[in-house]
Amino acid sequence: MANKNDIELGDGKIVDWIEIDFQIQKPFSVDKIVKPIMPFFGYLETVCVHECCGVDAFDFSEKSIREAAINFDVDGQLFYFLEVYEKLKALNAEVFEVTRMNYNFAKNVFLELLTHIIESLKKNK
Repeated sequence: MANKNDIELGDGKIVDWIEIDFQIQKPFSVDKIVKPIMPFFGYLETVCVHECCGVDAFDFSEKSIREAAINFDVDGQLFYFLEVYEKLKALNAEVFEVTRMNYNFAKNVFLELLTHIIESLKKNK
């Protein structure tokens, strides 16, 4: 059964939510690392605003990613997303704070979300 906190990717696909125990795991701000990809996320913020809805403000469907990609050089965005992915993967933190999205992600959840966006961008090449 889907968790109400799962991240919808469209076409029935989701990123399974991983519960965070904030007593044990402290969020690590990754704002400086994700800065190069945040303009792209701005084009995905179509459902609500992040200040109100956090990650639920974003439409991560392939259709929405394809529409956002029109505003960017896809090869350049792929480079940025892949670079950010590798930097985040190498971090010794299990919870990421992303201020621009008003959200704290379990590391694996955010990496899976980035993988979905990367794969969707590759389809737009």
